[in-house]
Amino acid sequence: MKSLLLSMLMLFSFSCKVLSQESAQNDSVACPKLEIDGPYNGLVPVGDKVNLSIIGIKKKYEKSHKINYLWTISNGLIVGDAMSRSVVIDTKGLLGQDVNVTATVEGLDKTCPSQVTFQLTITNQVTKTTETRLISKPVRN
Repeated sequence: MKSLLLSMLMLFSFSCKVLSQESAQNDSVACPKLEIDGPYNGLVPVGDKVNLSIIGIKKKYEKSHKINYLWTISNGLIVGDAMSRSVVIDTKGLLGQDVNVTATVEGLDKTCPSQVTFQLTITNQVTKTTETRLISKPVRN
C-alpha cells in the first residue's frame, strides 16, 4: 500500500513538472523583428506627406502583449496620431534636410529591441525606380 501511494505521489509530481515546463515554453514568444516600411532609399520630394508603418509584430504577439507605439522625429511635423502602428510625416519646408524617424514599441519582452529608426532625405527631385519600399534596420537598446 505504501509503495502504491509513493508511486502515485511520484507520478503526480512528475506530471506537474512536465505541465509547468510546457506552460513556460508556450508563454515565451520570440522577439518580433521590428522594421519600418517606408519609401525606397528614404528619398522623399519636399512637400510630400510620407506614410511609415511598423512591420514585424505578428497578431499572436500582439494578443499576448499589450503593445503601444510612439513615433518621434528629428524635425518636421507628424500629421495625426503619433501613437499608432503607422504615422504620416509632412515634409513641407524641409528641402535638403534629413529626418530621423524613430518608433518606440512599448510592451515587448524586456529582452527584445524596442526601437527602430528610419532616415528620410528630403529632396526636390526623386528618381523613379522599380523598387518602391525600403525596410529599416532595428536599433538595439
